[in-house]
Amino acid sequence: MSYSEHLRSDVRKTNRTMEGSNEHKEDFLRTLARTYHLSQAETRVFLARFAYNKREEPHKAIATMLFLHHTTVQTHLRNIYRKFAESDRVSEEELNLERTRGGKDQFGILFDWLWDRQFPAWEEQNNSLPIHASPSQIEESSGEIEYPEGFVPLHSAFYVERDSVESRCYQNIMRAFALIRIKAPQQMGKTSLMKRVLNYAEFQGCHVAYLDFELVEKSVCQDLNRLLQWLCYSISRQLDLSNRLKEYWDDELLSQTANCTAYFEEYLLQQIDAPLVLGFDAVDNVFPFTEVARDFFGMLRNWHESAKSHEIWKKLRLVVAHSTEVYVPLSIHQSPFNIGVSIELPELTREQVLNLAKTYGLDWQAEQIERIMNMVGGHPHLVRLALHQIGQGNIAIAQLLETAPTNTGIYGNHLRRCLATLKQDSELLEAVKKVVAAIEPVSLDSLLAYKLHSMGLVKWQDNAVTIRCHLYRQYFSQQV
Repeated sequence: MSYSEHLRSDVRKTNRTMEGSNEHKEDFLRTLARTYHLSQAETRVFLARFAYNKREEPHKAIATMLFLHHTTVQTHLRNIYRKFAESDRVSEEELNLERTRGGKDQFGILFDWLWDRQFPAWEEQNNSLPIHASPSQIEESSGEIEYPEGFVPLHSAFYVERDSVESRCYQNIMRAFALIRIKAPQQMGKTSLMKRVLNYAEFQGCHVAYLDFELVEKSVCQDLNRLLQWLCYSISRQLDLSNRLKEYWDDELLSQTANCTAYFEEYLLQQIDAPLVLGFDAVDNVFPFTEVARDFFGMLRNWHESAKSHEIWKKLRLVVAHSTEVYVPLSIHQSPFNIGVSIELPELTREQVLNLAKTYGLDWQAEQIERIMNMVGGHPHLVRLALHQIGQGNIAIAQLLETAPTNTGIYGNHLRRCLATLKQDSELLEAVKKVVAAIEPVSLDSLLAYKLHSMGLVKWQDNAVTIRCHLYRQYFSQQV
């Protein structure tokens, strides 16, 4: 049996039981969260509340785990029940959340429906796909073409490798005290790359943990103590270690970062027999809280430096992803953003888009590729969305391009979300007006430019910015 066949056989055995990998179950729950349009906060509660091994946990215990008040968790749960109950994807007979049955509450009804009826079908559809496949041997799925939303699944044939970026990451993550920094605007592929780096590290025998700071509530990000306790608890849980925060947290004698460092040095890193790779996604959600950011990122830098002289810290490797430039005032000796390996994800090239079109079953030539890229450039998400809709026969290329910069086109939801974000900040809105109206690059206040760039709306050209693509110029010139 070949190496890849042996790996695939082991994965299938694992997937046949409900006690399969946490990552597999989390993929299932995240898929449902997207399908039923749960918000970020609701998704966070949904993942914790409906985890397969949390059936008997009371709501208050889940609230404590998430560092939320129990009434906040209950509010999110009510919204989750409502979204499932009102969805046209499931009949009232199949899932009746409007009343209790057999003494079960709404949580019990939904929990049983998810794990007894939905998960087995989902798992069967996905059980031929490797969870921890060798990155060089990921194969095409013969199943349904996934909708281009969120990160690209590990097994997907639609993931595009970019100029040996992946191989650089795989090589560096196996080095002692590695630090990889992934920077790119939103929806450019940061999470997809990070998932593959973590997958590779786990395949090589490392422990891994993934934390998405986009799912952390604002109240946690602006409180250093809560943020660090959330960090420690979340990693403990992913490593299947007990929560020992009370034992290691001493607010009277130690600073908050010292408590967190002690928890890692004296507990987490002592309990594992292999390197630990931490994936911190969307850490720019901490940037607005200057004091918290300074202490948090200073702590990460200190951990990295400690690995040079302390054996225990050599077990730790970090992968950090962010969308915008680091505008937190950090000294050069305090920042983790001026060390390690820097990865900036570029747009897709014409050749890459052409190959991707073939994967979608489109027999295109350079002319069709040029038409799509004239509208959206090489933005991975926007390109994939166009190729998916055309490849599925939902729309012709001419109609797609005609309606693209409108609320009724395939990018309507994306464009409306961007517009809503801009309207929340009058200065940001004015900045977009200026960029859209200009033919030449525009100089903006650096913070405004960083925010627009993180949204993927502009490109840097020296110290000025230009609109990223015709799609945004046409849409925002009409809307703002």
